[in-house]
Amino acid sequence: MKWLTKSPKWIDGEKRQVTLDYIAKKIKQHDLASVSVGCDSHKIGGMYIFAIVVAIYTKGYGGFFFFQRKKSKDKHLDILPVRLMEETKASIEAASQIRDLISVDRNIDVHLDINSNSKFASYPMLKPATSWVKSMGFTPVAKPYSWAASALADAFAK
Repeated sequence: MKWLTKSPKWIDGEKRQVTLDYIAKKIKQHDLASVSVGCDSHKIGGMYIFAIVVAIYTKGYGGFFFFQRKKSKDKHLDILPVRLMEETKASIEAASQIRDLISVDRNIDVHLDINSNSKFASYPMLKPATSWVKSMGFTPVAKPYSWAASALADAFAK
């Protein structure tokens, strides 16, 4: 995939630029929190905008998140399975980078913008995507429970 633009840094919830090292530091400071990574994309003006989100959530206390955007004009992304697998790839890459930086045995959930209900167009990609996520050592989470992709990333891909 050739990216036209890729944010060199991540953005936090207050719109400040941060590095992946900073995100890893925050994850280490919240050792009881869950870590979820998700991606969503939207076609706007002939270009696909991908938003990758890293969310840190502590039950009963709330959480915070970081996001990064990428843009592409690749025509193959018009094909839904191709785009969904590109979203999966972006999530796995971000989760892998985080795992390398935190250097602890920590569960990271990869939230997929793929529905677990067979009535939806994304459903046929559920098994390939979840298998890929599992093979990389992460826990896959599909819709309707994949809030990092279907809510957070969705909002930042627009």
